Amino acid sequence: MEYMVTDAVTGEIVGSVVQKSMQRITKDEWILISGGKTVGKLKSVRYILHSLIWPRKYEITAQDGRVVGTFRQHRDTLNFRYTMEIKDRCIDTRLLVAAGIVIATIQATF
Repeated sequence: MEYMVTDAVTGEIVGSVVQKSMQRITKDEWILISGGKTVGKLKSVRYILHSLIWPRKYEITAQDGRVVGTFRQHRDTLNFRYTMEIKDRCIDTRLLVAAGIVIATIQATF
């Protein structure tokens, strides 16, 4: 499934977020595309079945393989919270935030 990301103010197409694997028992991986090229990915650190017990964590990697940030799920008593830490802004921040929203929304239905 591909999710297009546009800037709400300018209407500019920022890129897209693509789910690489639809298999929910394996590690989840999302590809980040901008300008028609892959610029990075978010890859789960744990298997999805483990995520039923422990909160999910994703590593954000640039196209060259460097880890440039993390996206984490935190479980509170009644809801989930998420944090994103970006160490290197080599990927458009708007695309990363949109990816986080897409992942959080899909996880809420799992």
